[in-house]
Amino acid sequence: MTTVSIPEFKRYLIGVKSANTAEKYAAYAQKFLKLMSENGYKSFDQIPPGLLSEFASMQSGLGHKPSTVRVQVYAAKKYLDWVRDRGVNVATQGRPELPKREIRQRPVMPATMFTAYFRQADMDLKEPIRTAVMLLPCCGLRASEMVSLKLADIHRAKVKLKNGKTKWTLFLRLVGKGGRERNVPLMEEGVEIVTGYLAGWRRRQSGPWLFPNNTGDKNKGRKPVSDRYLRHALQRMREPLGMTFTPHTMRRTYITMLWRRGVDLGTVAKIAGHASIQTTIDHYIIMDPTDAVDALHKAGSSLTD
Repeated sequence: MTTVSIPEFKRYLIGVKSANTAEKYAAYAQKFLKLMSENGYKSFDQIPPGLLSEFASMQSGLGHKPSTVRVQVYAAKKYLDWVRDRGVNVATQGRPELPKREIRQRPVMPATMFTAYFRQADMDLKEPIRTAVMLLPCCGLRASEMVSLKLADIHRAKVKLKNGKTKWTLFLRLVGKGGRERNVPLMEEGVEIVTGYLAGWRRRQSGPWLFPNNTGDKNKGRKPVSDRYLRHALQRMREPLGMTFTPHTMRRTYITMLWRRGVDLGTVAKIAGHASIQTTIDHYIIMDPTDAVDALHKAGSSLTD
């Protein structure tokens, strides 16, 4: 006889999920069964195609966050799929109507804090992590991308200035998340930081990594510093600066600065390594009231413009 009880479902989940996730999914599946019972559906082939949507609506009405409701509905659907795989006839469910995800604007580093940020890194940290931390807001790389940089990833380019003159600058060429190759220009401060680093401390080190792990003689230069070490270095700087920030804060800061300086959204998305411009807009570009006012005046603030 086929058993489709919640304890049996939980035992199945433990084989493919963590124990904590299995516990939660089993509890959510139990709530879905309770909804079936309260509506008088005694078998799985009787449930209407919109019951998952009703389940989502019910959980939202109980005050659960949209992200939590989505997980609850996913768990209920997974339970129904598991029941179906065990040979039980389950009525087809339509695509459930889910609450929209909350899009929260997360902070960026204020321009007034950069001088203090660089100064604190200079005082608190030693090479090579000092330069890695200072470079984060100048290029917007993910922590894993930053520590994986090699010397060969640094390239020079000649750019033309507004006054007609030219100057040399630096950019990074790397393959990031999703296997997307991209070119990432450095802010001017980043160019100075990297140039000084290469001419100083890094020149005396061996190996291909831009930020080699120089702790211990055995693996000296053979491996890069870890992204965990990079995150820990940032954490050390939070209390003295009175701010909470992560490598991703610096990533949002860089991307927002590109946009504020007039780089078009398509180019910003490519530099950031985003497959969708919408990702850049929703999660990385932080607009404050000044940005809105500036945009209006640049476009023309008069009704007759």
